[in-house]
Amino acid sequence: MNPRYHLRKPRDLNAALQDLRGFWKLWSACLLSRCGLPTLRGIIVTAFYPTMGEEIRAFLEDAGSTRALIRHDKRREAPPYPRGGFLVGLGLLTETVQFFLDLGRIVAVYEPADPLLNMHNMSLLFESEREVHVEILGPGFDASDLNRGDISPHETFSVGLSPAGAISRVRLVQRVQLAAYLESVILRKEKIKKRLESAPSAELAPRIRKSAGIPEDLDAYLQAIGSPLCEPQGYAPVSEDLLRGTIAEVIGSHVINRYLESTGVGFPLVLSTSLVNKGEKQVFWDIVSGALKFEGLHSRTALKA
Repeated sequence: MNPRYHLRKPRDLNAALQDLRGFWKLWSACLLSRCGLPTLRGIIVTAFYPTMGEEIRAFLEDAGSTRALIRHDKRREAPPYPRGGFLVGLGLLTETVQFFLDLGRIVAVYEPADPLLNMHNMSLLFESEREVHVEILGPGFDASDLNRGDISPHETFSVGLSPAGAISRVRLVQRVQLAAYLESVILRKEKIKKRLESAPSAELAPRIRKSAGIPEDLDAYLQAIGSPLCEPQGYAPVSEDLLRGTIAEVIGSHVINRYLESTGVGFPLVLSTSLVNKGEKQVFWDIVSGALKFEGLHSRTALKA
């Protein structure tokens, strides 16, 4: 295993797909990229190396930022485990990466995508080749709110696919009412405050918060950055074009078949995606299989790079 993989370098990406099997969350993010779906630029770090700090700094300079989004993964995962999906300022990045490495984890250092500026977030549950169950959270929320069951979805859809993979049915199952939506905004803010106080540890959290330039007054900060959470008049439904386009993009990438062939598991599979940076672009995060989520299973077949 290499100490780091630059995910925009084809050779590194292919190597990551070979070497990082068992780290299924970050491995699947690499597969999404390999299949042409939009993902964030980043570096996956698996061990400390002498030029780590310099490479991370150069990567962020190229991205035009002094902050990075941190995600992490571990073979044979089991709860509880430290949360990821938060921004860290450049001054604390090396220490934060080392914190996770010391826990036996690998770390993805991504270009910044502030979860507080997300627009719609989707969890696509492929129950089979013909049925997709879609859960959606609105602006200001995060895909992890769905994946971890922290907040109930604002909308759910049932989508049918033809044998050729075309969308044959889109049916709204439920849409949140105003009172429940406003309650979800409160829950979201409480989750953010808790994360700022404890992620990834009680000692590092306040320093990371300071390094990322987040003040104690969360509401004032949300207003300052223009977070959609500051305008909770009601839930803004997702456009059907976005829903259809997202599913069509997944089908067209053939990533589902590649994942099944590469891991040997079956349905159901869950893909997560968000419109990031106030809808500037859509990115896909990972693919989750219930059979692999907390196990370091080995592939029954080799990946066809």
